[in-house]
Amino acid sequence: MNRQEAINYLKNLGLYFQDEKLLSFASLPSNQTKNVWWIDIPCEKITNDCSKQLSLILYKPEEKVVYYLVIPMQFIHYNHDLFARRDKSGIDNFSFELSLDSFIDIRPNGSKLSFKSFIHGAFKTI
Repeated sequence: MNRQEAINYLKNLGLYFQDEKLLSFASLPSNQTKNVWWIDIPCEKITNDCSKQLSLILYKPEEKVVYYLVIPMQFIHYNHDLFARRDKSGIDNFSFELSLDSFIDIRPNGSKLSFKSFIHGAFKTI
């Protein structure tokens, strides 16, 4: 499942996305040895507007489950100094390694913060 397929799937379930530009998608590659989702969010997406939310769609192919997370911008702003940053193709990104089981950022120089409370649903695909 790719990003657009996941968005369409969740929309068909009746979910609404505040702003698709603030939506990030991650899936586990079949050859991945580490049980994490790698997520890079361009720092420019993070705004001062606390009414905005960052959405994450995380796909777990072996279980055919799509997780939908909604993270308040206020959480990102409050904790931004704790997040790992990296340059990806000339773009400054917040970088996360979320554990499949705990939804904790386990990147060695990462925040160690849990994102589990931001799960708005886990949906089994066919």
